Amino acid sequence: LMMLDDEVFVYSTEMQSLFSLNATGRFIWRAVEAGRAVEEVIARTAAEVTRDSEDARIFVESAIEDWHANGLLEGSPRQPNANLTDSAPWID
Repeated sequence: LMMLDDEVFVYSTEMQSLFSLNATGRFIWRAVEAGRAVEEVIARTAAEVTRDSEDARIFVESAIEDWHANGLLEGSPRQPNANLTDSAPWID
């Protein structure tokens, strides 16, 4: 996780790729990085970001799935850009 002014980026050295996270993505990333359980991340996202538990579930599950598919989370298989789309709710 890298910060530059108000921007937050995740860089994959293996894939030589840089991902810019929006506010929701930053919130989710930090919670996952802190080792919080997925259900807790969803609850916290609903309480502090989206105000809607179903939106929070969609955002969190989508972000984690995409991060795993792109090898950004520890233990993830390396499948660069497998599911990454510009419509992902966590990406700028």
